[in-house]
Amino acid sequence: MLVCMTLFLARRENNPASVEFGYSFDVHCNAFFPVLVIMHVVQPLCWHIFIDTDTRLATFLGNALWVVAIVSYIYITFLGYAALPFIRGSEKILYLIAVVAFAFVMSVVMNANWGRHLINFYRIRIGE
Repeated sequence: MLVCMTLFLARRENNPASVEFGYSFDVHCNAFFPVLVIMHVVQPLCWHIFIDTDTRLATFLGNALWVVAIVSYIYITFLGYAALPFIRGSEKILYLIAVVAFAFVMSVVMNANWGRHLINFYRIRIGE
């Protein structure tokens, strides 16, 4: 994100300012906290209730948790970079939400539960 902000969205006229690594890391940490809470607290609590079954409703609800987490990360990242006066066009970060929404709709149509796939990946890696 640091490279994207500095190369593509920083103004170039008479201001040689660039986004500092520390600021980008702080924005990332602030944006990652809701993702951490949703994926590592809320999702495990809801796992046996509605995510581990093979229905479209379970896929919808399980993937909705992922969408909320990813969209919150994108939006908080946007807010962090929009606060910088030398960043122009920071609203382009929000275009990623459309990609996430499309992936969500396609995953529900194909009944691909992201949470279940990730847990199966972890199970394969630890040799269960």
